[in-house]
Amino acid sequence: MLHAINQNKSKLYKRYRGYRDLNDHRVCEEDEITSTIIGPMDFMLPDEIHRFWSALFQLKSRPDVFGGLSDHPPKSIEVKLWPSRQVKVGSRERVEPDATIEFIWTDKTRILLLIEFKWRANLSGDDQLHRQWNHYLTKEEQAYTFHLFIAPVVTEGASARSAELGDIWGDRLILITWETFRRALNTIRNNDKATTSLGRWSAVADSFLQRVGIKKFIGFGNLIDELNFSIPSSVPRFDFKQ
Repeated sequence: MLHAINQNKSKLYKRYRGYRDLNDHRVCEEDEITSTIIGPMDFMLPDEIHRFWSALFQLKSRPDVFGGLSDHPPKSIEVKLWPSRQVKVGSRERVEPDATIEFIWTDKTRILLLIEFKWRANLSGDDQLHRQWNHYLTKEEQAYTFHLFIAPVVTEGASARSAELGDIWGDRLILITWETFRRALNTIRNNDKATTSLGRWSAVADSFLQRVGIKKFIGFGNLIDELNFSIPSSVPRFDFKQ
């Protein structure tokens, strides 16, 4: 699909910008975008996937995610889309994040990325991210997991930290805009060109995100969202009269 959209062989991407025809009774935008963007990682080499996420965490000033393992590719990686675990949380009987990516090194060190993607929809309840962390993960997994919230703007992710349920993550909830995700693709694209499968994927994934409306720079509002900072509703007035 990435190739079809990139080479103008499909107009399916218009659905993700809000266009509908008479046959579009229900469009699963987030699931389709998750599959389109992350699905190819299931076929990449561990060092390639590791390099992409390392580049993204560098852009977020979070090299601590991989720490001293940033320059050491993992032995294996397991990519899961929509993994689901049966738990009883209120009226809900399952917890299903959009994706998990687990990195495993030869010395058995593990790092797990628990990922929630959003496109043009709100969180499924104010506690969606809390449910994922508290009820999808075991206590053992929480010790080596980073929770990623990836969306056009990350206001809801920032709000989750100050919600009634509180900040349960410490520094392990990482808010990432799709614009930042695209910048990571460009970093890989510029370094790898078309010499690796990672470089080729980065090129077509970058083109796809451009088609669906993710600009390379979407203004300072994006920065404000990431800092969880509110613009004052009015500009203070100063009276300089003596």
